[in-house]
Amino acid sequence: MSPFHAYQELYDLAFRKELNPIIVMNFLDFVTKAMEGKKVILNDGSIATVLVAFRNEPNRPLVKIENRYIDLRKERSLFIQEMYIEER
Repeated sequence: MSPFHAYQELYDLAFRKELNPIIVMNFLDFVTKAMEGKKVILNDGSIATVLVAFRNEPNRPLVKIENRYIDLRKERSLFIQEMYIEER
């Protein structure tokens, strides 16, 4: 499960009051900022860099692929599949 999917699960649990919403939202704010600058793999196989993760839709950030910027909030056919881990 990608951090973006985990974020959505935690958000949903807090919304349903199954978890403390104040604690969850503070934690999710931290996680959202930590994702900026990280590389991810989109569902079409593209490797993108997360530029800005939006609080209202953190699983649909603004990403950059080479010289192209894509707002995943608007480009609904694309989504983050997993984190990109560089091989050493």
